[in-house]
Amino acid sequence: MTPQLTMTSAELQALEAKKPKKRRDGEHVMQSAVIRWARHSIGKYPDLRRLYAVPSGANVATARAGKYLNDEGRLKGVFDLEMICPRGEYSGFHLEMKLEPNRLTKEQEEFKEYGERQGRFMG
Repeated sequence: MTPQLTMTSAELQALEAKKPKKRRDGEHVMQSAVIRWARHSIGKYPDLRRLYAVPSGANVATARAGKYLNDEGRLKGVFDLEMICPRGEYSGFHLEMKLEPNRLTKEQEEFKEYGERQGRFMG
């Protein structure tokens, strides 16, 4: 059973109205919309309060910032969002934000395969 998250058109329009006006990285905008929707939907789906981002700092501004994240344990390939919420055959899920034509990297493919072997929904 695949977990399904749904949103009414009114909810989507309300979130779109809050979208930053300035042009941003597309995957950042998409992930931000998912988080806004999740925070907005906690009343209906309380487990969404456990949805969190895994800061990879893919676009860190300086080498120092990148080293800081590496020192803290940043790993290549880890997906953008995670939630530990056992449902059916899954022990939780991980989501990676991708816009066409972007594809998973080799490290992300390996992380996806590992997560699936561990009983995670990897999307």
